Order: sequence, then structure tokens, then C-alpha cells
Amino acid sequence: ILEFTDEALIADFNLGSIEGTILTSLTLNDVSIVEEYDTLFSAEKIDIGINPFPLLIQELNFTKFRIHEMNVNLVKRSSGKWNISEIIRTDSSLIVSEVDSLDQNTKAKGKFPYNIKINDLTLDNVNLQMKTFANKNSNKIYNSVNFNDLTIHKLYLQANLYANINSKEFDLSIDSLFFLPNLTDFKLLNLSGNFQLSDKFAE
Repeated sequence: ILEFTDEALIADFNLGSIEGTILTSLTLNDVSIVEEYDTLFSAEKIDIGINPFPLLIQELNFTKFRIHEMNVNLVKRSSGKWNISEIIRTDSSLIVSEVDSLDQNTKAKGKFPYNIKINDLTLDNVNLQMKTFANKNSNKIYNSVNFNDLTIHKLYLQANLYANINSKEFDLSIDSLFFLPNLTDFKLLNLSGNFQLSDKFAE
């Protein structure tokens, strides 16, 4: 993991410890991505569970994908570029090799090689900031959504996801969604439901 991130990222990737095995269950502790003085991403713990057998039928099956105590800090700089867009080494030989390999596999079969299934998608206490550089340190609260100064606190999501990339079909079943934005009269206390999206319909 560290070898890949060192090759792929301009930013510093920090990892406290790893537990488990990538074949079944993996836990990453104290994860962060830091660029210069900004922490773009941090998480106390990331739990990933994988069922390897569906790979035989071209399915990436995650028994769990849980991120705990996550912070995301997106800043649009004066250049007009987001900080996250400048952390990937586009000239990385490893990235180019992986992209070429996936592209060749996709073209050879005429489709993306895997469907994706996540049985337990959990985001536990997520704090997200999406701001322009001028609003970087702002703590303002607005009457309507301001995409130049958006903050979301205490987001919690419990869901299941299925994605068929080839047919452009996505099925998201939300058991619980909660978050607090920087808006005066809006709080999402509990949303649940099933959402389906394809290139033909959305419901």
C-alpha cells in the first residue's frame, strides 16, 4: 500500500498500522493524506471485508466497507483547481501501467470487467469541507447552500450498494443517513430508502 501511494501521490500518505489480510478482511488505522500544510483526508479507521469467491463470476464483493471518524478538506485554490486534483502523479509509471492494463482489459472484453457489490457501506462521523480559498477558514452559516463555503458535520451513513458499470445501473439502499450542514434551518436527521439509477430512469 505504501509503495503504491508513494509512487502515485505527490502528497504524503500516512498510515498508523494495518491489521488482517487483503484476501478477506483488512483494517487500516490512523490514515491521512497531507499536502504541504493541509490535511486533505484523515480517518481513524477503515475496515474493508472482501469475499474473494465472487471474483470468479466477475464481481467485486465487499462484505463491509466502513470508514470511521473521517475528515475531508476540499479547497478550490486561486488557480481554479481543487487541492485534491493536484495530489496524483499523472506521470507515475505505476499509475500509467494500471490504467493501461484496465483499459486494455475493458476494450478486449468490450466492458468493465467487474460488477461492484458492497453489503455494508458505513460512514461513521464524517466531517466534510468544500470551500474556495477565500472561505478556507470561514465558520459562516447560510440560509441556502453556498457551494463556495459548504460544511457538513457528523455525517452518518448506513447503506448497501450494487453497481453494474456496463449497463450503467446503480442501486443504493440507505438504512440511515444523518448530517448537519452549515445551514440555518436544515438538518437531515434520518433518511432511508432505496434509490435506483440507470441511463433510462431514476427512482
